[in-house]
Amino acid sequence: MIMHTNGQQHRFNPLHGGNVKELKRIHNKDIIDFSSNINFAFPGKFILNSVEENLESIFSYPEIDSFSLKEKASGCLAINPENIIFGNGATELIYLILKSLSPRKLSITIPTFTEYERAARSFGIDVQYIYLEKETFSLPEFKRTDFLFICNPNNPTGNLLFPNLEELLKLGSFSFLIVDESFLDFLDKKEQNTIIYEAVKSKNILVLRSMTKFFAIPGLRLGYLVGKESTIRKLKTALPPWNVNALSQAVGERLFEFRDFDRINRKIAEERRFLFAKLKEIKGLKPYPSRINFFLVKILSDMSATKLRKKLIEKGILIRACSNIPGLGEKFIRITVLAHDKNIVLLKYLQEILA
Repeated sequence: MIMHTNGQQHRFNPLHGGNVKELKRIHNKDIIDFSSNINFAFPGKFILNSVEENLESIFSYPEIDSFSLKEKASGCLAINPENIIFGNGATELIYLILKSLSPRKLSITIPTFTEYERAARSFGIDVQYIYLEKETFSLPEFKRTDFLFICNPNNPTGNLLFPNLEELLKLGSFSFLIVDESFLDFLDKKEQNTIIYEAVKSKNILVLRSMTKFFAIPGLRLGYLVGKESTIRKLKTALPPWNVNALSQAVGERLFEFRDFDRINRKIAEERRFLFAKLKEIKGLKPYPSRINFFLVKILSDMSATKLRKKLIEKGILIRACSNIPGLGEKFIRITVLAHDKNIVLLKYLQEILA
């Protein structure tokens, strides 16, 4: 185990991917976005039809606590509505957890999603790092910790850090566990890897899920938490009313009726295999195996992630430079799996720039 207490002196830039509008305005050209980890294969028509059918909902206040949406989710997940709380995207719920439960210290595995640390520091919470193993990015053994935040499958590495709660407990212990399962829907056997059914029974476990990734609705913003009823009730007291807008609630209800996960994941897997094989052939790049819809890639040449990102933007391509992610730096980028024709364009320019 490697754990590092990272004091308040640490500074990092929490820049995320997906800032396509700004880049289009600056460079006056269309941009293919490989930086945001959104599902290219989800049928946009399904979303657009749902939006169109529910447009009139914007003329009324949304349900204060997303009651109808919770009922739909509870039926789909086979848990009680009282065990669920919805938010304006998963990020709102990260801040809600830390604001409401107020831990003195938060342990996070790194590399991981930067908003865990950013949220913690905004509330004056000390952050401790648990470094994932080099190259494999597997979870090491760790000592008992207070609050532990884990992304599983992990962003930006794309791997599963632990298959189930029993295997996690073999590695270490915690007083409170929050597991971010935002990318779980991309797994073939997600039911075997979720811990929501432990969370509803335990006062010290919460599961966080995003609906923006797999269902490709980052602009609508929708996420939810699952936990024991008493914990969920405590968190609800810190939420403002109407935190989820009426259109998001209505579309969310339709999304819980969606069942065609296997077909979409087969399409992603096919393109993931192609892109991984081609990235391996490019001299100067080392892609790491992924279970989901993006790759972490190491740059083996003397080029930095920032410079490579800049050169690709000039070609109309946006990737995620990982220079601001603790545990990675200027030698790592993240690339999302997109449709075949777009992946071909990316590979062409990567080959040209790194040749």
